[in-house]
Amino acid sequence: MFCNFSAAEEGSIGNTNAIHAEKISTFGSLKQRVCSLCSIDPTALKIVHRGRILMGDNSTPLSAFNFKENDKLLVLGRPPTRETDVGWKLLVDFERKHTVNVSEIYAKNENDLTQLEKNFLKDPERQGYIKGMDKRLKGYAENCMKLLETLDGLQINTNNTEEEQVIFSVF
Repeated sequence: MFCNFSAAEEGSIGNTNAIHAEKISTFGSLKQRVCSLCSIDPTALKIVHRGRILMGDNSTPLSAFNFKENDKLLVLGRPPTRETDVGWKLLVDFERKHTVNVSEIYAKNENDLTQLEKNFLKDPERQGYIKGMDKRLKGYAENCMKLLETLDGLQINTNNTEEEQVIFSVF
């Protein structure tokens, strides 16, 4: 967003693009106005004038910065952080706690099945190993089903959840 500010005689700045021209006479009011116009987080705001970052108390008059007509300000900052959705946080916590074990067991099962397919074992040993693998795979599938049921039971939609996310999560 481009905002044109002009310096006034008494050291205040007026926004020439605004519908209602309000005078900005202190550093705090300048920061507040820039944050509202540019949607910047006030804690991350930096204003650069003539190659220097402006610093001062919020009550510092703008005349202390020696603004001149047609001076340009460079505004640095980031948009305000949105509050993390409770449902998203639940999903992330669930993933951290449960999916590491699932992926490790999957990798071990995959490796064992690959070795079994290479037919290195004789028939009696192979039959015993197949029975053991079958039992492990059924246990793995049961464990995954329990995790899916737990995941399905999480309350991820709240009043703050965006409508698009609610519709998407239903399907």
